[in-house]
Amino acid sequence: MPDINQEKQKPIDRIGGRQKVASIVHDFYNIVFKHPIMSQFFKNVQQQQQESQFTDFMVGRLGGENVYCGREVKPGYSP
Repeated sequence: MPDINQEKQKPIDRIGGRQKVASIVHDFYNIVFKHPIMSQFFKNVQQQQQESQFTDFMVGRLGGENVYCGREVKPGYSP
């Protein structure tokens, strides 16, 4: 039987909060920045800055504090 309290939680809280999202984003970008093809898209980008901005973006999208201040996301990527 589903936990009613969990169903009322925001997605960010069910995931484990900002710290968990930051950990997932860090692991993801560690792979991307080392990949021979994918890393080419990030040639002039600092990994730490990319992780910080993407973490802010994801936290906001998952119902947490919206502090993302990067470029506007194209409509095709919006929910």
